[in-house]
Parts: sequence; structure tokens; C-alpha cells
Amino acid sequence: MAKLPADEFPHVQDEVIRHVIALWLGWRGDRRMPARTDIDPVALDSALPILWLCDYEVDTGRFRCRLAGDKILALYDGPMVGRYVEDIIGSGRVSEVVNRYKRVVEEPAIGHAAGRIYLHKDRRLVGERILLPLAADGRTPDGVLGATSFRWPTGIPVSEARGELLRLTFTPV
Repeated sequence: MAKLPADEFPHVQDEVIRHVIALWLGWRGDRRMPARTDIDPVALDSALPILWLCDYEVDTGRFRCRLAGDKILALYDGPMVGRYVEDIIGSGRVSEVVNRYKRVVEEPAIGHAAGRIYLHKDRRLVGERILLPLAADGRTPDGVLGATSFRWPTGIPVSEARGELLRLTFTPV
């Protein structure tokens, strides 16, 4: 597993997420960001179930899901691949989520979220999510590599879960 030094991204606690960041940093080399073709699925072995990838359509400003790991697919009732993010997550939080993705590609930046990732199926989903920009030319973002590590806490009513904070951090690249 690729190791990220403890002093880099200290706000990221999940070891699998830290592994994905370390790989992304290695794949980019001395460019601002790596290309999708730089991604090594073998190196991502432990992260594959929580990984997802979206293409960014610059002309429309939309994100289309290219792939999603088994644990991510299990969260949703229908297929994800080939669909736009706004069609996958539903109307309640579309602008909030899409704005985070856009910030990652427009700045560009590494986006990190921790805490209440989102509410789903009458339970709160807590954990960490990382959003990493991708660029075929190393400079102009055209995709997002993401990983979402989560757990389902039990015994907590949804009404109480709504108050849990989501901490967002964006690190320029």
C-alpha cells in the first residue's frame, strides 16, 4: 500500500483514502494532475470497491460516471455507469454536490469531505470522500477520480443524524 507521509493531508484519517492520494501524487509526477490513463488498477487493489470515476464535460459542465466500485454501486438502486451525477444522486442535493466537483476541476484542487457524507435509506452514512482531478494533458481537468470510505452507524434516528457536520477541505494543486 502506498504511504502518504503523516504531515501531508493530516485531515485525512482513512488509510485507504490516504493510499489513493499517495498513488495520485505519484501518478502525476511533476505535472499538476495525472491523466486517467496513468491510473494503475493493480496499485488501487484495496481501494477498488470504494472507487469511482467521472468524466467532466467542459462544454456542458456536467459529470458522467465512468465507473464505480462494488461498495459504491451497492448504495444505489440503479446503474451508475454512463449516467450523469445529477441523475444518480437525486434532486435534493444536486447543486451542492456538483458545485464541489466543479471546484475540484475549476481551481483545480483536491477535495476532501469527512463526517456525514450523506443520508441514505433512512440511515446516516458517515466517513470520508476524496475528489482528485484528472487531466489528459496534465493541466486541463477532464475528470475526477473519487473514493468514498463509509460506514452505516446503527441505532441513530435520521432526524438526529441530520445535525452531524460535514467538514470540507480543498487543497489547490
